[in-house]
Amino acid sequence: MFLTLFGPKLLILLVMLQIGYILIGRKPNISYFWVFGCKCYILKKVSRLSKFEKKCDDGFFLGYSSNSKAYRVYNKTHGIVEEVYDVEFDETNGSKEESDNLNDVRGEELIKAMNAMAIGDVKPKEVEDDDTIMPNRVDEALQDPELMNAMHEELNNFTQNEELVERPKNYNVIGTKWVFHNKHDEKSIVVRNKARLVAQGYIQVEGLDFGETFSPVARLEAIRILLVFACAHNIKLFQMDCFLNGKISELVYVEQPPSFEDPKKPDQVYKLSKALYGLKQAPQAWYERLRDFLVSKGFKIGKVDTTLFTKLIGNDLFICQIYVDDIIFGSTNASFCEEFGEMMSKEFEMSMIGELCFFLGLQIMQLKDGIFVSQSKYSKDMLKKFGLEDAKPSKTPMGRNGLFELDKEGKLVDQKLYRSMIGSLLYITASRPMLCLCLPMCSVSSLTKRSSFDGHKKNFEYPKGDQFELIGYSDSYYVECKVDRKSTSGSCQFLGWSLVSWSSKKQNSVFLSTTEAEYIAAGSCCAQLLWMKQTLLDYGDNFNKVPLIDHVGKGDISICAIGTEDQLADIFTKLLDEEKFCKLRNELNFYATAEVNMQNVGVMYPRVPHVDDL
Repeated sequence: MFLTLFGPKLLILLVMLQIGYILIGRKPNISYFWVFGCKCYILKKVSRLSKFEKKCDDGFFLGYSSNSKAYRVYNKTHGIVEEVYDVEFDETNGSKEESDNLNDVRGEELIKAMNAMAIGDVKPKEVEDDDTIMPNRVDEALQDPELMNAMHEELNNFTQNEELVERPKNYNVIGTKWVFHNKHDEKSIVVRNKARLVAQGYIQVEGLDFGETFSPVARLEAIRILLVFACAHNIKLFQMDCFLNGKISELVYVEQPPSFEDPKKPDQVYKLSKALYGLKQAPQAWYERLRDFLVSKGFKIGKVDTTLFTKLIGNDLFICQIYVDDIIFGSTNASFCEEFGEMMSKEFEMSMIGELCFFLGLQIMQLKDGIFVSQSKYSKDMLKKFGLEDAKPSKTPMGRNGLFELDKEGKLVDQKLYRSMIGSLLYITASRPMLCLCLPMCSVSSLTKRSSFDGHKKNFEYPKGDQFELIGYSDSYYVECKVDRKSTSGSCQFLGWSLVSWSSKKQNSVFLSTTEAEYIAAGSCCAQLLWMKQTLLDYGDNFNKVPLIDHVGKGDISICAIGTEDQLADIFTKLLDEEKFCKLRNELNFYATAEVNMQNVGVMYPRVPHVDDL
């Protein structure tokens, strides 16, 4: 009996239950065996690729060639079956990912909800996936070859810039530790095992080891404005990850890395010349160095957003937005992006990620007709944390009967769990603004009762489930809160056809009339519009004609009344029935799964003409 494997033939002796190779003392080589259907990466055979082009195509394994040593694979990028030699295989839990992608789940059913269960039954689940379990001790990490290589790489970068000196007597010596982390992509696939040497900054002494620590970071509204601007000007956005390369002015000494002490100089310490992760002044030192470098290259800093850098090169515009060590950039001329990458790599230690697709927990798809932003990975991780994967879906966040009354006799629930659930939902509002109204209502009291928790459950049920100008909608719900009699302000701001900013907030004071409450809401909306206007001026757009009293007189703001049916801010001020909720959600440019070929619901920034092109 013979077993043919596309060329090699193995003689199987059924009596002895061994193959012929073993019987004659030879161990068979099965290194070319791969799981059918496993994910693979097909190396591109192109003479020259730019820094931003993908080096390989995605595919999955089909078998072996019958007349050569090549592999038969399906190329998902080009939609063909081909025989290739240069392939890398990935067998890490591929079947689970494929099965997840086969589910035809509608947008409002994506994040599954919480069933009507007791609070004691809602418990965070322990993480079971092997790729998410990282060692807590260095001796455990030394047993992992990949983490060992990552530690050596980090150590080489550190020792190249720092030197060992004698231990000072009158200075504080800061300890160091290793932190291990798996870096995932937008599909929760591990793309890199990271080992980072960090300083134990919590023992630093202010005034001695550090002075100023403030470092600006980009607001989420600024990121959304950048996405909309890129759509309007047909700009492809890219991303890079820089290491903290800031230079520090203070004298800072740190211990040698654990398990990597110099055997000849075990008592010496490192004197830092550059910032190390964990130091309190590290983010500020990095921002100042990056700012000075970009300014020296002709970039201009934004007037209201100091993390925005722009540069005019002839008639082309280059944009750079930074968030600590993550950098987003793009240009109306694609060749400038490659030049920028080469310029940065010569000055800093950095890694080029490529096209912008995963940033601050936001999954970003740059499509031909626009940019789609969602948070499906974060949502799944959140549900797994609280053990709610199998709960029922809901089409709206909180029912109209979910308004909280003052409940003095209600039963208290687990405060730590309740606050953790609210905190986890807060970041989802970055792409799901419909939750903005519900979360403040749920956190109205520091002592949570059963009635409040029951109303909060539906918030987890919901997530599973013509000109380029600034337009803002504001509204208020008078005496919305029955506990303290305060009103709720709601607003949303559009740039062209795209929703870029939103807010739902309880007002600070109790007002005597609906007019006062409406005025406060309109003032908050106008303040956000003026901030957006100045940011767009930094991009080079002329927004002098942006349709209180002082700004109305200057012509910066024009105010007009709209009917209740056309008030988009209603979704941020009051609880709505399903029909009205879905209608407003669609008008806010939120699309379902089938429309964007993605298992999530998120905001869509359509690629539309700029006002100058109309």
